[in-house]
Amino acid sequence: MTKQEAPFADNTSPRRSTGIGRFLLVFLWRLLLLGVGGGLAWVFGLVLAGVFPDLTPEVPLVVKVLRRAKSETLTASSTFKPSQSSPAVTSASPPAKLSAEQRRQLQAELQQLQADLQALRDRTTKLENQAGRPQAGRQNSAEPLAARLQEISQQLQSDRVPNPNQVTAASKVSAPSDALKVTLPSDRLFEARDSVLLPQAPVLLDTVIADLQNYPGATIQIAAHTDDRGDATDNRELSFRRAQAAEQYLLTALKKKYHMIAVGYGGTFPLVENNSDTNRQRNRRIEIAIISP
Repeated sequence: MTKQEAPFADNTSPRRSTGIGRFLLVFLWRLLLLGVGGGLAWVFGLVLAGVFPDLTPEVPLVVKVLRRAKSETLTASSTFKPSQSSPAVTSASPPAKLSAEQRRQLQAELQQLQADLQALRDRTTKLENQAGRPQAGRQNSAEPLAARLQEISQQLQSDRVPNPNQVTAASKVSAPSDALKVTLPSDRLFEARDSVLLPQAPVLLDTVIADLQNYPGATIQIAAHTDDRGDATDNRELSFRRAQAAEQYLLTALKKKYHMIAVGYGGTFPLVENNSDTNRQRNRRIEIAIISP
């Protein structure tokens, strides 16, 4: 039985391998025909489209979708821009409508303010002439009034009390009229960019109070100065607040028996050139001077 089944198994194996090979050849041949036929059809279509173009071409669906997406993106970006430039839109808003009576009232107030401003300019020019600054009064009329008044105050102060050469904790400078001037470093009185007195500040100010008590009823000027770092306007405001803080402490201690003037010069009048940290520290100072005994 075994010898008869062996030849049968050997005869079926070649038939199966032959069938699989024939199937693969047919599949590859059909795939080749499909590729060649598709390529020929594509070339033929291009030639036909070039020879006989469509007079009313239809836009492909893909192109329509891309165009719509692009237009929606542009619309979204254009609607977002006004929100970024909202201040410009607000500034371009039309002015409020005013009645005739409101316009007359505003016009009258405007004329009054212009008259007051002109009167203040005239008084400033008069002060400049009396202080020996006639050129500044005529040529610098467009200069801010606050700056002109500060220059007059500085000139009057320099005429009475000379500037010291060094900044110390409490340095006295005697003028011909026996006036008193004390210079204190701002770094010992205030934190950086702050106008609140430090806890140790009263110790320095109390040494000044002991000397000021020798001039009862005098007019005292408290001038604060900064260095050149930062915005000039911010420095003037900071120096003025510091001068007011020192003024308030002195008034409380002296029982308001003196007339005090607080002035903030910012970095307008440095003692030395602001070219190093040491010089900037010298320029940050509080000057307390008797300008009228």
